[in-house]
Amino acid sequence: MERERSVRLFHKRWLVESIIFGVVVYLIYCAWGIVSGIILTQYYVPDIVNQYPSVEYLEETTTFGAVYEPGLIVTAFGFIVACGSYYLVRMGISRFRRRQG
Repeated sequence: MERERSVRLFHKRWLVESIIFGVVVYLIYCAWGIVSGIILTQYYVPDIVNQYPSVEYLEETTTFGAVYEPGLIVTAFGFIVACGSYYLVRMGISRFRRRQG
C-alpha cells in the first residue's frame, strides 16, 4: 500500500516537473526573440543612399502571399510536446533504474 502510494505521488511530481520544464522552455523561446530583436536593432545601420533602387522596385511590383508566424495553437502544441517529452524521459530513467537495482 505504501509503495503504491509513493509511486503515485512520484508520478505527480514528474507531472509538475514536466510543466515547469515546459514553462522554462517557453520563457527561453520568448527571451530569445526579445534578445535577438534588441541585438538586430542595435546593430542596424540604414543605408539611405543605396536604398533608392529598392524603393523603385517596391513601387513597381506587387507581391501576394502570407507571412506565417506561429500562433497560440502552435506555441501551445510546442509546450505540450516539451512537457510530454520530459515526462517520458523521466519515466524511462525511472524504469531503467528499477531494472538495474
